[in-house]
Amino acid sequence: MSESDGIVVPSSRELLDDWLAVLTLIGDPEQAPNGPRELLGRAIGRHSFDIELETRVSSRDQEQLAAFTAAIGEMFSRQATVHWIVEERLITVLGNVTGESRAEVIQQLALDFSDLDGTA
Repeated sequence: MSESDGIVVPSSRELLDDWLAVLTLIGDPEQAPNGPRELLGRAIGRHSFDIELETRVSSRDQEQLAAFTAAIGEMFSRQATVHWIVEERLITVLGNVTGESRAEVIQQLALDFSDLDGTA
């Protein structure tokens, strides 16, 4: 994790680890049908951001900040969901073409990214 202006930001390595964890969890046949959203929350839910303002803001500004941050959170959540759906399909197609299992494809991805130092 790096810190910029008091906001702790996950490293590329941590984001990659979360991504691989979600791909692994989504492929678990023991998961409930509505599990992907819960899995996503479990795997990446540890990242949250707090902000402290030193300047007084009006109630109207507070409402706008809350609405803005909620909209950004919703947008990133939807974007992440779309990415995982596409990635899941690509992993399936790759597995079908190569004859490798889903687990083998994800394991190879993890190995390919094992040298990432988190600065990407």
